[in-house]
Amino acid sequence: MTAMKPLLIELGTEELPVKALSGLARALFDGVVGGLEKRGIAVERSGAKPLYTPRRLAVALPGVATAQPEQKSEVLGPYLNIALDANGAPTRALEGFAQKAGVEWTQLERTTDNKGERFVHRAVKPGASTASLLGEILAEAVAGMPIPRPMRWGANDFGFARPVHWLVVLLGGDIVDVELLGVKADRMSRGHRFMFDKPVWFTDPADYVESLRVAKVLVDPDERRSRIRAEVERAAQAVDGTARIE
Repeated sequence: MTAMKPLLIELGTEELPVKALSGLARALFDGVVGGLEKRGIAVERSGAKPLYTPRRLAVALPGVATAQPEQKSEVLGPYLNIALDANGAPTRALEGFAQKAGVEWTQLERTTDNKGERFVHRAVKPGASTASLLGEILAEAVAGMPIPRPMRWGANDFGFARPVHWLVVLLGGDIVDVELLGVKADRMSRGHRFMFDKPVWFTDPADYVESLRVAKVLVDPDERRSRIRAEVERAAQAVDGTARIE
């Protein structure tokens, strides 16, 4: 059975438009999960959801298979009356089929259908590693994000909602060798711009939310909303008032 490891993707940017945040985060999340599943890579998404702040969009999945499943193929070849001559020797049709399959004709198997017996080439190839596919998965996910007016920066011929400054891609504790929007993946993020203006290094995707919490960043929008609500209610109570929260 293929091993499962947590996956972390964080795209660090300049301040994103507040009204676009949830939609961009949802599109990135759905694009990454969909890209993995489309390639047959198992995804454990229990409790996972889009994560974001004005300076980051993130996907944190508790478990992702480290490789695709084995790829089985079956290619049907010529029927025996065409494949073998009267002496049982291979004809040009069979030799050509075997050559195209990359095997000796004696390595081919036989199968029977309603028209008779024929040769068949069956093969099993190991699936590609998830790490080797994440670059194209991320590129597809970003290309599918709702960005009506991409911004360009520097001499780049590509654009995004805002300039990108850092990229974190970790599978388990390992950095995945990918580049996106001109930035190579690392394990370094950034804390709150004013309250923790220094690098944040991730070693385990499972610690992502807590590591940012220590760095004064609440990346979970539900937690952030709950914290704001609690602070508003506390401030109202301090002056014997009642908070009106819509």
